[in-house]
Amino acid sequence: MRSLSAVAILILAGALSLTVPAKADEISTSLGNPFSSLTNGQTAVTSGAYAAAVAGQLAPFNAFCGSISGGDCTNVTWTFNYTVPAADTVTGATLILGILDIESSYGTGNPVASFTLDGTDDLTSLLNTAAVATNSIAGEYNILQINIPGTDFMDLSDGTATFDLTLAGPGHGILGPTASHVSGFVYSTLDITATAGSTPPPPMPEPATSALVMLGLAALATTATLRKHA
Repeated sequence: MRSLSAVAILILAGALSLTVPAKADEISTSLGNPFSSLTNGQTAVTSGAYAAAVAGQLAPFNAFCGSISGGDCTNVTWTFNYTVPAADTVTGATLILGILDIESSYGTGNPVASFTLDGTDDLTSLLNTAAVATNSIAGEYNILQINIPGTDFMDLSDGTATFDLTLAGPGHGILGPTASHVSGFVYSTLDITATAGSTPPPPMPEPATSALVMLGLAALATTATLRKHA
């Protein structure tokens, strides 16, 4: 009987060890048109093709920013609104930006003058690295992706994230470099991974786990019956 009790305890322990942990929540929100016909690395994108890609979208994802005579594309701001489940902790975040003509083949410097999250988190170097890695061809459309550092996760947990971007010349021109940087924004997507806290609602056991629990309870019941008739 002692051995049967031990078996029952082992079965129940095994069933508990198979309990599936709470899954992370994936949050994704987009602004602009992520479903345009433009593709990453596409070159010779005309102003007409860009206009078609952003038709009907809200600023800043609906027009070129900056001008050859008027100055660089500066202080372009967009804000995401989303919901992080209660008691969840942000454990990962990725920002995607679809943009036309971010990198200049004429300059030796970085095309991003500044890029911030909520005005305090500096992401400039991350976006510069992604931009410089492109082919630097006039009329090129690129989809850039950066991983937001863990030190900035707290600022994402409140359900609002504001990004502010300023570009720096020189820019692309038909006849050569231009003093100002002109770019066209198409879309941006924020992907967030949020993991349940230390006291999430208990998950429903899988069928295999339920079977082990029933087997363990049956073994304990058998043990109790044998003791009665001993």
